[in-house]
Amino acid sequence: MTAQVYALDFSQDAVAAAFAGGGSGQFAWPEQVRVITQGFGCTTLRLAPNSSECPTGHFHTGLDIAGPNLVDVHAADTGIARVFTGATGYGNYVIITHGNGYSTLYGHLHDFVVRDGQLVRRGDLIAHEGKTGNSTGLHVHFEIRQWGNYLAPPLPRRLHALLSAGRVGPRSGGGVGRFLPPSERGHPEGHAPALDDDGLAPPRLEGGRADHARA
Repeated sequence: MTAQVYALDFSQDAVAAAFAGGGSGQFAWPEQVRVITQGFGCTTLRLAPNSSECPTGHFHTGLDIAGPNLVDVHAADTGIARVFTGATGYGNYVIITHGNGYSTLYGHLHDFVVRDGQLVRRGDLIAHEGKTGNSTGLHVHFEIRQWGNYLAPPLPRRLHALLSAGRVGPRSGGGVGRFLPPSERGHPEGHAPALDDDGLAPPRLEGGRADHARA
């Protein structure tokens, strides 16, 4: 997968995407929901990739955002979309190459709205949420990469403020993951800035904590 994304970063897709206005490094939230079931970073979730740099042994490479079945999934930035079908791993997924080394991935999709090779604009509908591949429930797995390296997806400012205040963490009883600031992450990956809420719904919290039930 990393080699696949890296190759797209140097493809004609990247040139076309940058020419169309992609690759700024600023990303929109991909769904009209704010329920995060698995954070970015070290985790005990066994479905996440193995990582010797995490004390938990696994590293979750994006955010899992859970909405109702078939909820719309939108492009986080302008770019060229590539669609992939599968029954394991990410299941059905879309990679959008944005230019300047940036790309986003949207996994476990139910179906695609975009065509392979299509130019999409930030906010365009690209797919619907599902649970294809290695998934324990309905959600979209959202990744941001630059030159193949994972970046922590930007959080809406309201959720970012809760994180900074220490009010977002694993569910009581030993949740499977939590958001980690760069100083605690134990993994050499970057962090994108927080997003404006853009009038979307606030994050849903349970008992003052974000829902980290499943990946």
